[in-house]
Amino acid sequence: MKCGEVMIGLFAGFFAVPIILIVFGWLFTHGRYPKQPNGIYGYRTTRSMKNDEVWKFAQECWGRQSWRMGWVLFVLSLIMITVVYSLSSRKYDVYIGIWVPVQAILTLVTIIPVERALKDNFDEFGHRKKI
Repeated sequence: MKCGEVMIGLFAGFFAVPIILIVFGWLFTHGRYPKQPNGIYGYRTTRSMKNDEVWKFAQECWGRQSWRMGWVLFVLSLIMITVVYSLSSRKYDVYIGIWVPVQAILTLVTIIPVERALKDNFDEFGHRKKI
């Protein structure tokens, strides 16, 4: 494998998830998400799909969480790729095979604050709570 192919593979393996989170986070925080609840695209949980108001709140909240998590994972990926590339063993696929599932698990962590915010702001029927 040539050096260029190795670098492309490392970049894709280490940075695909963070870049996707950053892009979707930016889009969702700027109102570029589906305007009505649907089963295909967007932050979709039982709580987030109660009505249009809850849906909008959930999309924007998840966008902020994704934006933050994307940058955290980007920085961690920079550190990881520097360490992995400096190792004498060139088993990059093993490291990518470990790092990508870790990123996926950390991506799921974005659900916790979004669901907490939904629970704090809306009742179980999707009505905004009175403060």
